[in-house]
Amino acid sequence: MKELKQLDLYISFVKECFRQETSDGERWKGMDWEEFFLFTQKQAVAGYIFEHIKRYKRDAIGIPEETLLNWFAYHDEIANRNKKVNQYMCEVVRDFSNSGLRTCILKGQGNAMLYPTPLSRMPGDIDIWVDADRKEIVDFAKAKGTSCIMCHEQPSIEKLQRTGVIVIDDDDKVLDMEEKPQVPKTHWAVPPFYIYMKKDLDLIRHSVENGCGKDAPGNLAHYMVEHTDMHAWHMTDGRFDIGSIDTYKETVEKYGNQ
Repeated sequence: MKELKQLDLYISFVKECFRQETSDGERWKGMDWEEFFLFTQKQAVAGYIFEHIKRYKRDAIGIPEETLLNWFAYHDEIANRNKKVNQYMCEVVRDFSNSGLRTCILKGQGNAMLYPTPLSRMPGDIDIWVDADRKEIVDFAKAKGTSCIMCHEQPSIEKLQRTGVIVIDDDDKVLDMEEKPQVPKTHWAVPPFYIYMKKDLDLIRHSVENGCGKDAPGNLAHYMVEHTDMHAWHMTDGRFDIGSIDTYKETVEKYGNQ
């Protein structure tokens, strides 16, 4: 019972944070702040929650000084990591631009710009859309008559655990899709490249109100797989998911001089 009461307090405080509201703080004095700090780390929202904590005086919400200092240090680390990722992101975009390719930042670092304090969002991979030839997948989608996603074979279980994974039939119809599965059902990985048909626009328009997640493009793809027919086009070219220094260097080595 005590654990459920604490969980209710945690969720209530998170809701208050995202609504950008404040109260007199008395309610939060009964919260286990050290456990809440660990809870926000597991949910990858510790940095953003700290921005809300700063709206209160420490005594008003009863947060222990040691926990507050540890949280401050953690928040500062997230901000510094974001600055480094943003720097790498700018370098990657510049390298593609110098090669004559237009790009757009997707997901993590792109979504962060919608936050009131972008540097407080937990950084992740750098997902980049590159304006290249789309004729093959467009022709594929027209032939199938359905919305489509791209897929490629990924032999690494570790990498499959960090992306979307699909099950397809002999006609490339998507039968199932999971985001970051611990036990992948297949080796078909799904990068964030999709084509949605006009006939599915109404389904997309009402997706969020019907429970679709809205923090990443893959949420919509997963939702669509569950609500309409979709097919998967097998990518004929490679793609780079730049989420570390090593993959950044690999991309520069391949494209930097082109």
